[in-house]
Amino acid sequence: MNKFYWNTTNIESGNELSRIWGSYHKKNSYDWIFSLLEKVDLKKINNLDELNSNDKLIIVDSSIENKISLYSKLNLICSKIFLFHLGDEASNPNVNSIYKCLNIFNIC
Repeated sequence: MNKFYWNTTNIESGNELSRIWGSYHKKNSYDWIFSLLEKVDLKKINNLDELNSNDKLIIVDSSIENKISLYSKLNLICSKIFLFHLGDEASNPNVNSIYKCLNIFNIC
């Protein structure tokens, strides 16, 4: 099953700037991303506990360089991960390790 999870606002404590940008991305990108996915059969989830091993996850996220443990966990759970990576205009080199170790299709 295709599942959809919006994760830009889920930032670990202590990173207020990432939280502000994550909220900005949700407010300004939510509608256009769903317009891209309007023909994709998917189920929106609010909790990653709703994932199963045969699921394909479409995730929208930002500040992924701060979420390495999350993506390592998702890689073990999901059959595939498709990432809309928002807010990496500077091409943060710290995300390359995440891209290499996961089965991610990146749309920047």
